[in-house]
Amino acid sequence: MSFQTRLLVTYSLLIIAIVVIIGVVFYQYNADILEDKAYFNIDTLADKMSQQLDGAVKPMDFLASYLISDETFMSSMASLYK
Repeated sequence: MSFQTRLLVTYSLLIIAIVVIIGVVFYQYNADILEDKAYFNIDTLADKMSQQLDGAVKPMDFLASYLISDETFMSSMASLYK
């Protein structure tokens, strides 16, 4: 091999190695950012679902507390099981 060919091959391999390293670093950086966004979105979704569930359960809890505290209802329920 001539000196020019060796020099061309050496610089070509060096440039390819640098491009591959930059590509891997860029990929890892973007993967970390996307993973953080995904965790944030899941956390936000879980909070919203929790709020919706609380909103659905709160009227049921109020109604159950009201019925348990109502003497007429409790006496009617007691008479059903006698």
